[in-house]
Amino acid sequence: MTWMEMELMGGSQNVNAFEDEGSCWLSEAPVNAVAASLTTSLDGDENDLVYTAETAGALANRYSVKYVLAGDADADLSAVWDDACLTVTLGTDSEGVADDAKNTAASLKALVNAIEDTPVTCDFATDGGANDGSGVLDVMSEASLTGGINGTYAPSGGLFYVDASHAYVAKAANGVSDANWVRISHLSLA
Repeated sequence: MTWMEMELMGGSQNVNAFEDEGSCWLSEAPVNAVAASLTTSLDGDENDLVYTAETAGALANRYSVKYVLAGDADADLSAVWDDACLTVTLGTDSEGVADDAKNTAASLKALVNAIEDTPVTCDFATDGGANDGSGVLDVMSEASLTGGINGTYAPSGGLFYVDASHAYVAKAANGVSDANWVRISHLSLA
């Protein structure tokens, strides 16, 4: 028996691992699925948001978000999910000009997260600082979510792969949107 360090995506712990000869089922190190996301970068403070796909995997890289100005006077802030795009229509005042009071990041976050069957969630972008969502939104060209990665397929738990410094074990079946792979680092006990 040897000691190994198990990295559980955010922490580590020591575990007993038996050396067991078996065949490698994979030709390269497996990966866990990662959710696609988009962080806005608007002018101003406390107005940026992070949109994250609810389901991890590369499919969500086709999702996009855009902010447009309403064509009518006295329009409310609104958001519609249609054909893989979240279209946010900024609210206007009685003269048809963007209304700062209607167009805060906090208002949009609540609005987006209340839309049924929208495959993205919305949160404040903190970028290491505070963001209470009080900042005002502005028109934003259509931008895509990025970074979504498909997980490596495993038909059941127990499938493994070994390279020079790690062993990878599927703790359960893994599909393209799952994160059931555990990476185990070899430790030198000499």
